[in-house]
Amino acid sequence: MPAIIEHIYVAASGGTVMRECAEIQALAGRGLEGDRYCERRGYWTNVDECQVTLIAAEDLDAIA
Repeated sequence: MPAIIEHIYVAASGGTVMRECAEIQALAGRGLEGDRYCERRGYWTNVDECQVTLIAAEDLDAIA
């Protein structure tokens, strides 16, 4: 069964509120346009960074 993306969130820098996007440009080798990690301003930049984090909806339900 194909995966369905339910929500997309980005933040301009670490510690700021994330904003939900209806659509966004994914940049190869960089991440999501406008996101802190794409712009190399994320908390984990140069430590343990990734370009995109995917979280399964059922895992969010379990956490809640």
